[in-house]
Amino acid sequence: DTVWTVMPALGLDTLTLFAAAAMRTERIRFGTAIVPAFTRHPIAMATQAMALEGLAPGRLRLGVGTAHARTMVDVFRFDFSRPLAQLREYVEVLRPLLQQ
Repeated sequence: DTVWTVMPALGLDTLTLFAAAAMRTERIRFGTAIVPAFTRHPIAMATQAMALEGLAPGRLRLGVGTAHARTMVDVFRFDFSRPLAQLREYVEVLRPLLQQ
């Protein structure tokens, strides 16, 4: 009933793949476990999720998270000294955008 996938740091974009799949399905739900929050601006994440919601109403389960230090530091050179505090701030921006 539901397809769940993670988004690798340098892999294909999960939400884009789900959008393509949504055009070919009518019932399958899509779940992200997880999209690394810090790889995109929260407004970009919200607009992409809202676009997918428009294509597949009620079928997206969006999970965002910190990823892990090895990816964030080694691949993206991201400051990972306060990941949970940064994620909390990110979600505080993201949540109201998704409720539009």
